[in-house]
Amino acid sequence: MKFRIAIPFAQIESINPNLGQSSYQKSRDIYFKNIYTCFFSIRKHNPEITLQLFTNEKLPPSLERRLEEIGVITTIVPFRFQPPSEYGDIFRGCFYIFDAIAQMEESTLFIDPDVICSQEIGLVQYKEQFAQERIGIFDPKFSETKRINGLTHVEAVSIYNSLLGTSVSPGRHVGGECFFLPISLRNRLLQDFEKYWQEATRKTHILEKRYLTTEEHILSLLVLQFPSFDLGNLIARIWTTKTYRKIEGRESIEELPLWHLPSEKEKGLMRIYDFLDSNKIEYLNFSRNEEISFLRKSLSLNFVMIRNVISTTLSFVKKIGNLRK
Repeated sequence: MKFRIAIPFAQIESINPNLGQSSYQKSRDIYFKNIYTCFFSIRKHNPEITLQLFTNEKLPPSLERRLEEIGVITTIVPFRFQPPSEYGDIFRGCFYIFDAIAQMEESTLFIDPDVICSQEIGLVQYKEQFAQERIGIFDPKFSETKRINGLTHVEAVSIYNSLLGTSVSPGRHVGGECFFLPISLRNRLLQDFEKYWQEATRKTHILEKRYLTTEEHILSLLVLQFPSFDLGNLIARIWTTKTYRKIEGRESIEELPLWHLPSEKEKGLMRIYDFLDSNKIEYLNFSRNEEISFLRKSLSLNFVMIRNVISTTLSFVKKIGNLRK
């Protein structure tokens, strides 16, 4: 099955908690460098795959040129599903994925800019699911009561049902950093989204705060109406802050092609960008071990991986202890 990989990125003033108090200009420049780093790492391991950037304004000429050099198609799409001001200033660009979906030309794996690719994206393992035309989702394995950007999954379901008069039952929260949509399901999913959006942007519903705060909450509800499969063998979400170090979605990551690193936007991913600035050939010639070692060091992953091994070991020991009781 033919598919492409795309990053949807809206150039719009917005607050991202992972970037602190950065100005719009600074945060946009960070994202631009993340986008290039992400696409370069994908191209290294996947020379034949079509890569596409959806954005709502022209890019700086220097970035446009660099993306062209690695074969990235840039598509300018207006930000039609821009949230009302009442939605607040946090993650205002996240709904842009639905504008990208409206313009996709073939089956597409959508990913976030703050992702790094460590090996070939071997989607052969999903051949059966592709043939059955299923949506691919990333399940971070959150509980129904975990609060995500102000809403639990149960609360999101309640809001969705109240807006549309439906009786959808809770499922699972879907991560927005990796989402596969077959072209055959594009129109149906978009129609379902537009029904929701029409209600969620009505003034009366906004005043009642009856709307979902991110694209993750919306996708989590939309995909319940479709056959789906888990992309857990493709990507994990990795937190590397001093107060929160965790791999969400699985126990280890070195066997995964895609690593999502929300807290490394202006640190580790920038270190990799700076390295690529003058050492592209060396990066391209890294052996597997050299690349993993470089990524782990650049992205502050050594401690996270050690901690995860300890956590996994303790869980295993606890299970063994319970079996002996």
